[in-house]
Amino acid sequence: MQPETQNTKQVRTKRLLLRQPQEADAAAIAELADNFAVTRYTAVMPNPYTIADARGWIAGIEEQWAGGAADFAVCLNEEAETLIGICSYHVPNGPSAGELGYWYGEPFWGRGYATEAANALIAHAFARYPDATEMRSDCHVENSASRGVLEKCGFHVIGKDEGWFEALQENVELTLLKLERAQWSAAQVR
Repeated sequence: MQPETQNTKQVRTKRLLLRQPQEADAAAIAELADNFAVTRYTAVMPNPYTIADARGWIAGIEEQWAGGAADFAVCLNEEAETLIGICSYHVPNGPSAGELGYWYGEPFWGRGYATEAANALIAHAFARYPDATEMRSDCHVENSASRGVLEKCGFHVIGKDEGWFEALQENVELTLLKLERAQWSAAQVR
């Protein structure tokens, strides 16, 4: 099922509603994100993760949208208020590559939600930015689940790097991945 992309700040898939995060989501975001099993694999999220952290992030979303970012609260379709995680992308003004990122609350792991939402946001990013020729992402080298999500979406490994992870308070080895628009478009036709 192709995600709806008519409303640029809301996307529906078969099981999910991706919508712009709101102030009312702060408590749910903080509850899901205040878990070291989640934050250890994210670059910018601190641990502990507080409601103040969530409110601060939500407050900057409109400004980020204007700068090429799109942050979505991922909710279950049948329960539009049940937030399960966050999925986002950033396509800087000018360059032809965007970057995809996401995290999900531990109770929602292993159900295919991350792959479903990531595929929807790839479609959203390529529709919003027709000049974007590729999407990139990276993951902690030990995060095989995240790498698996990206590979299911068509990403392939292009190398390794190192990056700072806030919750770990250290640099970690990263796996770098890339998805070309042409490859993604060809896969959508099948």
